[in-house]
Amino acid sequence: MNLKTIILIMLLPVGLSAQKTISLEECWSNARKNMPVLQNLQALDQLDSLEQLILKTNYLPKLNANAQATWQSDVTSVEIPIPGFAIDEPSKDQYKATIEINQLIWDGGRTRALRQNQQIETALTKAETEEAFFSLKQRVASLYFALMLSQKQLELTQQLISTLDKKLKELDAAVTQGVVREAGKYVLQAEKLQAEQDLSDQKFQAKAVADMINVLTGLNIQYSDSLATPNARVPETVKRHQLTIYELQQDAAVSMAEVIQKNRMPVFNAFAQAGYGKPGLNMLKNEADSWLMAGASVSWNIFDWKKTNRQKQQLKLQRQMVDQSRDQFLQQVNIEQQKYLAEMEQYRAALAKDEEIIELRQKITKDFSSQLKQGTVTSSAYVEELFKEQSARISKEIHAIRLNQAQVSLQILLEE
Repeated sequence: MNLKTIILIMLLPVGLSAQKTISLEECWSNARKNMPVLQNLQALDQLDSLEQLILKTNYLPKLNANAQATWQSDVTSVEIPIPGFAIDEPSKDQYKATIEINQLIWDGGRTRALRQNQQIETALTKAETEEAFFSLKQRVASLYFALMLSQKQLELTQQLISTLDKKLKELDAAVTQGVVREAGKYVLQAEKLQAEQDLSDQKFQAKAVADMINVLTGLNIQYSDSLATPNARVPETVKRHQLTIYELQQDAAVSMAEVIQKNRMPVFNAFAQAGYGKPGLNMLKNEADSWLMAGASVSWNIFDWKKTNRQKQQLKLQRQMVDQSRDQFLQQVNIEQQKYLAEMEQYRAALAKDEEIIELRQKITKDFSSQLKQGTVTSSAYVEELFKEQSARISKEIHAIRLNQAQVSLQILLEE
């Protein structure tokens, strides 16, 4: 084994590892991880947990400290003389400090309704956040197929350059033999240079597309990396997060109606108070004193001027609007679905003809190639037919990629 062979063997694994295969699913997965708004999902769970803890404090006793100092222009006094009794007139400056504890006994289910409503609102926000990924999936898929198309154009342009280079070598001999004029060789050289220029432009374009994918996904894709052909999975029914959003909006309206109804229920509390002030509870004793007090209270908003009924009417209208939005959404999805199905049929029909067209173009190009060597056609005529064959091959690749893109677009449209 010579040194050159050993070096090639040593470099082989490096060459193989340099090119990797990228899939659309991998791009989607990384784009999801890299999407700033989706990183809020964990924060939403934490916010919900904190809000639930806050609402639970409604069931816990509340301890309040109060202090008050007042001066008043008049005080209660007993002006009727009572033999044997001396009643001091209270001071016009009065002071008191209290510590009071309140314990909720029953709030008509208001706190429970608020907690349930909070859970629904959190689920709704999460569903709206998930639906935001829909647009990103479309964007990533569009760039992915654009890169696939760029790679096919690069491949076909390289094949064109190789064909022109091979034909130039054949013309060298024909020019030497005087069968073909030297100007014919210049035509092919110019077309080869133009193809090389196109190849350079296509590389820059492909790199730009790959860089955009990298920004969205956080990956390090090279424009020359192999791209796997996506295997579209088209669901039978619509499974978008948007439908979940509509359902949760309905649930939120029902839950809020429950909260509104519970606000009309009576609220029972128990309380205890310890205080010190001048005067104390005995207003006839004009000196500082301490006191204790305990009891229960009830509050009930008996009449609210139809506020609750109007709020319920608002929620009913909101639910109707949600239903209408859902119907509009499904109608739009159906329109888009029919569009993609029509595109798929269009590209399938085009692909059925592409092979036949390419086969005929190959025969024509081969015939013109033989005539060029014999000097019976010009280089320009040969190049024109060669480009027609090239155009037919490009059309086939475009149709194949567009068919796959329509299938994937339909998958994105319908699934979660």
